[in-house]
Amino acid sequence: MTLPDGNVVYGIGSGNVKWNNSALCDVELKDVMLVPAFSQNLVSVKKMTEKGCKVIFNNADLKVFLGENLVATGKLDKEALYVLEGKPYIHENFAHVAQVRSGTEDWHKRLWHINPEKLVQMANKGLVNGL
Repeated sequence: MTLPDGNVVYGIGSGNVKWNNSALCDVELKDVMLVPAFSQNLVSVKKMTEKGCKVIFNNADLKVFLGENLVATGKLDKEALYVLEGKPYIHENFAHVAQVRSGTEDWHKRLWHINPEKLVQMANKGLVNGL
């Protein structure tokens, strides 16, 4: 993922997370990426709209609708970021599912679309792990 400042960070896995907003219904966020370089969780508005959500921002808050149903809300914080209200649903009998991605295609993307033959050479020399 390329950040606005040009730096690149990598996701190491993906899965689904249940989000608990006590005022509304629980929501399952799908295809969530695990990015260890991030200290906070981020939600892609583009991904939400691609999944059929309508996101409305105003000066102090946001609302997310799926069809006619209000499914998430948030507030503008002091750092000018909109923060979803609620938290990930954590229960001792509930396991979040994630799969770690480390196949050739992922390494190809991580290394700026390196030639696949070069990738094989790097793997043979032990320069990449998990391939």
